[in-house]
Amino acid sequence: AGNPKRLTTSLYEHPNMSCGIWHCDVGAWRIVFAANKQEFFQVIKGMVRLHDAHGEFVEIHAGQAGIIPPGFVGMFEVLEPVEKYYVIVEITA
Repeated sequence: AGNPKRLTTSLYEHPNMSCGIWHCDVGAWRIVFAANKQEFFQVIKGMVRLHDAHGEFVEIHAGQAGIIPPGFVGMFEVLEPVEKYYVIVEITA
């Protein structure tokens, strides 16, 4: 479950931001975001579940958007093969 097939297509790269389309098969893995990193994403197809460190989760379906905030610790779970647009921002001091 922790290493599903993933494909990332970068559409824009900048020193502090990257955007693109991401595809992933069903699976789940732990994620730890740095305090200076965050992600906004829009699910195009499929469904994901974002679990926080306290066991709470949100499901994001096709047509919905989600955010992974700075310092987030938890699990990213792909419940149905997913395709999403993403924007990742990393702030440097």
